[in-house]
Amino acid sequence: KRQVEVDSDNKKGNTALVSTLKGEGVAVVKTSMSTKDIVEKDAGICAELQRVLMKKDTYPSIWKKS
Repeated sequence: KRQVEVDSDNKKGNTALVSTLKGEGVAVVKTSMSTKDIVEKDAGICAELQRVLMKKDTYPSIWKKS
């Protein structure tokens, strides 16, 4: 089960922090949807990456490489 938390007052174009469940900063993003749009969608791109904060290989990859 995946857990996602979104600030209730997020607006399109805001700068936001993507973090782990432990509160570790993963990346800084610029939102491309408001909170309302994010909650209503099942899939899609909700943010544009601005900067990665977490070092590579901090956690093992869970995505399959093709």
